[in-house]
Order: sequence, then structure tokens, then C-alpha cells
Amino acid sequence: MVLVEVPVAECMRRTNSFSLSPSTPTRERRNATLSKPSSTKKRPRESLSSRRTPNKKPKADSDSMEVLVTLVGRIAAAREAEITLAREQDQEAAIRVRSEHYKMLDDIRKRIDKIECEMSSAASPKKHRLQVDLDFFLEERQRIMDAVRTQNL
Repeated sequence: MVLVEVPVAECMRRTNSFSLSPSTPTRERRNATLSKPSSTKKRPRESLSSRRTPNKKPKADSDSMEVLVTLVGRIAAAREAEITLAREQDQEAAIRVRSEHYKMLDDIRKRIDKIECEMSSAASPKKHRLQVDLDFFLEERQRIMDAVRTQNL
């Protein structure tokens, strides 16, 4: 191998043609035998098909189809798992809402019972205030029961 100094003009020409070479003078390695005429013929390059091992066969269509079916099956199973998980989460949320509604109904029932008990022993001005409270809680109970019925809880 011989190191040769390359002039700036040649580097500039190479830079314009390749846009990858540096624009400053560089040293380039050149094989000394390249400048001599070659007396031996170059070996022809092997084609891609001759490079492959003869024992190696491309996958059969059935193998490719089997792999594809397996992948589709995995995707479908994953999607079903996601749907099942979403349904379970929705059911859990519905159960929580239903239990909250039933707790509210129970609290309202207790409050109504307490008001009715107070009304039986209270004086007239206090009965009027208790009646207003009773009406409010009865309406609230009805509203919650309607909500429970519409949500099929």
C-alpha cells in the first residue's frame, strides 16, 4: 500500500460529486497494483441465488399461513381479554354505584322513621318543620329509587 497526497482540487471535485468527502486535503490509501494493467481476469461475482445454501428452502405457504393464523389467534385472545377486563370493571363500578344508592336509601329510610316518630310527639309549630323535612326525604327516596330502576341495578 502506498499513501498518496490528494490535491485540494481533486478533493473539491469529489466533494461536489459525493457530498461526503471532506473539503480539505486528505491522505488516501491506494493499492499500488491498481495503476498497473491487470493481467488476471477478475472473478465474476456470485449471484444471490448461488450464495444461498442449497439445503435451505424458503418457508412453505402452509408454514406461513400457520404462523399468520397463530398471530391472528393471539391478537383475538388479547382483545377478548381486554373486553372481559373492561366488562368486569364496568360491573364492579355498577355494583359500587348500586351499593351507594342502597346505602343512601337506607339512611333516608332511617331519617324518615325518625321524623315520623318526632312528629307524633311534637307540638304544632315543630310538626310543620318536620313535615317539610319528611316531604323532602320522601322525594329524595323516590328519586333514588327511580335512578336505581332506570339503571337496572
